[in-house]
Amino acid sequence: MGLTAHIPTGSTMQADRKQLEQVLINLVNNALDAMPNGGHITIALSPCGEGRWEFAVSDTGAGIPEENIGKVFRPMFTTKPVGKGTGLGLAICREIVRGHGGEIRIENNPGGGATVRFTLDQAKNFI
Repeated sequence: MGLTAHIPTGSTMQADRKQLEQVLINLVNNALDAMPNGGHITIALSPCGEGRWEFAVSDTGAGIPEENIGKVFRPMFTTKPVGKGTGLGLAICREIVRGHGGEIRIENNPGGGATVRFTLDQAKNFI
């Protein structure tokens, strides 16, 4: 299992650290679950406009069946076996990202695997 992070030198942002950690932990855990035989996870951060940042968490797993792409952020939706997931992880991620003035989406990668992209607006006021 490999992990690569692409974060520009000197990057800073104002965000709720614990909530951002929760989003990244959920996304990395999902990526790990998608690669039971090993693979690679890439986390990238890039500026995407005035005061906005885009995160991308990619894996080399099997990807997501097209019929499930529109369902993955719904509370209680899971494709994991009973006892392996609650279906709340991505729903929680969506609410945290929205609370930071951002958007989240998921897409399959052409060569396999999936990427979750989310933006954060650092100009948003945080509690």
